[in-house]
Amino acid sequence: MGSIYLRGNMSYLRDIAPAIFLFFIGDLSTTYYGLMSGFTEQNPLANIAYHTYGFEVLILAKIGFFALMYVLYRVATKRYWNATAKTVSCVGLYITVNNLGVFMHA
Repeated sequence: MGSIYLRGNMSYLRDIAPAIFLFFIGDLSTTYYGLMSGFTEQNPLANIAYHTYGFEVLILAKIGFFALMYVLYRVATKRYWNATAKTVSCVGLYITVNNLGVFMHA
């Protein structure tokens, strides 16, 4: 087991920047475009939240996710944090490319 590795806030922003771009901005912007173009959200929980509370709740959910990521960043080992940040970025890339693919094949 590694020791706890506490870092500063700027390091968090640098580490998480690809995830913010792909998972937050990429997913939300392509989702918004799709919803405004007549597509439906395929994630059942996000679909219920969207139809119940509007698109803003999806933004709040992403902000909440990144708040939890910050807590993890503050307490996780460096190795675990690096793997987590990269995984979230890859998931964001997949979701964004998938959304774009859905638009292109519609």
